[in-house]
Amino acid sequence: MRNYRELLWVLVVSALLFFTLAAGSLNQTRRVQCAGNLQQLYQMILIYEEDHGGLPPVTIPMKPLWKFWSDCLRPYSKDPLVFACPADPRNAYMFEKQSPLFNPSVQGVASYGMNWFLNDNASKKHGVPAPKLQFLKTPAQIVLFADSKGPYLMPERYWEFEKDFRHGDNQANFAFADGHVELLRQQDFGTFQEDGKFVTDFSKWRWQ
Repeated sequence: MRNYRELLWVLVVSALLFFTLAAGSLNQTRRVQCAGNLQQLYQMILIYEEDHGGLPPVTIPMKPLWKFWSDCLRPYSKDPLVFACPADPRNAYMFEKQSPLFNPSVQGVASYGMNWFLNDNASKKHGVPAPKLQFLKTPAQIVLFADSKGPYLMPERYWEFEKDFRHGDNQANFAFADGHVELLRQQDFGTFQEDGKFVTDFSKWRWQ
């Protein structure tokens, strides 16, 4: 009986270890795929720049519904899933084998937001001829896209409402204006004061 219990315990522990490792592997795969999506979006935005002379507008006020940067980039992608992070729980059904990719709701999905400050007004204040990534002085330090619940990134609003640490351990993927992607936490973008208030380092967001 003792040997039976010991064997059962070993099997239980082995099963738990297997599922833990499998879950970790799946999370890693999703993180990598998400980073790949962001790098593809970066490539698309470079092509859009060449075609239109500047970055796409982050928001486009229209009636009855606003449009966003993602609507401008969709014609440059043959795969609507580029805009859908596999770790975003809102998009889980899209990765099923029978997913109806022709569905309009799928065509409009976006798991990422674009930096609000990379716009025409911001570039004009810095005296550059057009809002193009090549005119940023420190592109490797300026956020371009990130995992987000909303379509645009405004730091204070982002940390309160739009942040989406979908990759676990309070981490999100951030793509920078030079094309590289990093898995970062909120504290990588500022500091928490003793009272718990977060103070944002805007040097990673504003045009410069």
